[in-house]
Order: sequence, then structure tokens, then C-alpha cells
Amino acid sequence: MTKVFSTGSKNLDNLLNNGYMSGEATHFYGESGSGKTGIALQSAIECVKEGFLCIYISSERFSSERLKQLMGYNTQIGSDILVFKTRTFDEQTRAINKIPQKIEDEEKELGLVVVDGLTSFYAPSSFEKEERIRHKKELANQLVFLLGNARKRGFSLLFLNQVYRDIDTDELKPRGGRLVMDICSNNVELKKTKGSKRLAILRKPNFDPIDSTPLTIKEEGIL
Repeated sequence: MTKVFSTGSKNLDNLLNNGYMSGEATHFYGESGSGKTGIALQSAIECVKEGFLCIYISSERFSSERLKQLMGYNTQIGSDILVFKTRTFDEQTRAINKIPQKIEDEEKELGLVVVDGLTSFYAPSSFEKEERIRHKKELANQLVFLLGNARKRGFSLLFLNQVYRDIDTDELKPRGGRLVMDICSNNVELKKTKGSKRLAILRKPNFDPIDSTPLTIKEEGIL
């Protein structure tokens, strides 16, 4: 049975055709401060509010205080968000590989897996060619493993990704490029506009825009 989880934002849900579909991956990318982690935390809360489990793998600085702020008085739902903090690419792989066992260990059904900082450890420019190749293969393996398990077990995937500036086009592109874009059903660029305002742009894997929606970052979440 197909499940759909809300992002917690009506505008984003409309952009994504109601939200996150089970067995599919959604990919948000944008510069620092564009709202990626806010969307991730908000989405995790929406998932557990529906009675499901959420696994949250974070290579970024995970803010438990911001999570509590978004939960408000409903703090008991926080126990259903299982957080794995990673400091290396190998740790990220190990956390991802633990997902099937976690599904077996937990009583509640897994609804959403979040990977916040998907490419944080991916192929830094200081690496030698062989190490970059190894990282590319490892990232591909992580993505295939996650999507295969999501389809088999019926949970949704949410990736939050960093960007780099393309020297040819002077545009911001997601790290991992088409390797990440091609495996995801939805790819959304988050752009800063003015103050707390953001623009979410749904893009094809070749970066052509499909649709867009405005967002506003507020204390109670992203609207």
C-alpha cells in the first residue's frame, strides 16, 4: 500500500504532489541557511505524528533544541525519531546499512529515512583521483541500497544536500550531480530570496525547472 507523508508545508506538499511517496526519494539542495535542515526536522515530525518511525542520519550539526521547539507540547513523539550522527563517509555507510536491522528491532513501521548532509563527506577536492573514484562508487552504493530497501519495505527517502558553484554556468549545483538527481523522483532547489523568504524550485535531473513555490521560514516551521 502506497503511503504519503506531509512535509508540514502546504506549499511544498502541493509542489511534490501531496508530499513524500513511499518507495521514492525526494532531494532538497541549496546553500547554507536555505532551510534544508528545517524541512528535514519538520518532515520527521510529520512522519511520527502519523504513527510511524523515522530514522534521521545526520552529518550536519543536529539541533535537538530546534526539534523540541518544532514539536511544541507533543515532545513524546521525539522518541520515534532515531538519530544517527556521522563524522565520516564510512560512518554514513554503516548507519545506512543498519536500517534493515532497525526495522526488525522496532515495533513501529518505518515511514521515513532522512539523510541530512548526503554528500558532506563526498570527494573533497583535496582527495587523490583514486579516493574520489572510491567515494563516487560508495555514494552510488548508498543510494542504490537505500532506494532498494525503500521500495521493498515501503518507506520514503529524504535527502538534504550541499551545493557547489559551477565554474562554466556560475550556477549552484548539488554535490553528486546527476548521480543523486537521477535516482530521485523529486529534486528541489531551495533559493534564498529576501529575509526569511525562500523559493523552492522543482527541477528535472537535467536542471530544467518544472514548477516552483514560495516558502517562509518562521519560528513554528517552514510554511
